[in-house]
Amino acid sequence: MNKLDLTIITTGTLAIFTYLFGTFDILIQGAFMFIVLDFTTGLIKAWHNGEVSSTKSRKGLVKKTMFLSMILIGHWLDKASLIPDNTGMSFRTLVLVFIVANEGISILENISEMGVPIPGFLRKVFERLDNEKDEEPD
Repeated sequence: MNKLDLTIITTGTLAIFTYLFGTFDILIQGAFMFIVLDFTTGLIKAWHNGEVSSTKSRKGLVKKTMFLSMILIGHWLDKASLIPDNTGMSFRTLVLVFIVANEGISILENISEMGVPIPGFLRKVFERLDNEKDEEPD
C-alpha cells in the first residue's frame, strides 16, 4: 500500500466518522478514552479477582456499542434542528457528558475494588457530573 492509498483511506474514514458522530472534539475524545479505559479496567479487575468471564465481557462490549449509538442519535438530533439554535443546548454534548460521567464512575469503582485508593476530589468530580447529567437544562 502506497502513501496515497493510506491517505485516501484515512481521509475517508475520518469523513465518515465526522458525518456520523460530529467533530472529533475534546469531549468525544474523552468519551472514547473513558469507554476504552472502563472496559480495560473492568477486564483487569476481573483478572485480579479471578472472575474473568466471556459473558460479562460480551455484555460490556454491547454496552459500549450502545453508547456509540447514543452519540450517533444525539448528533443526529442536533442535525435535525429539533431545538432552537439560541438555546445553547446540544443533545450530542449532553450524551457525551453522560457517558464521561458514567464511565468515569465505573473506572473509579474498578480501580477501587482492586484496593487502589481513590482521591476524594476525583470521586466528587464524577459524582457531580453524574448528578448534573440528570438535571434539566436552564
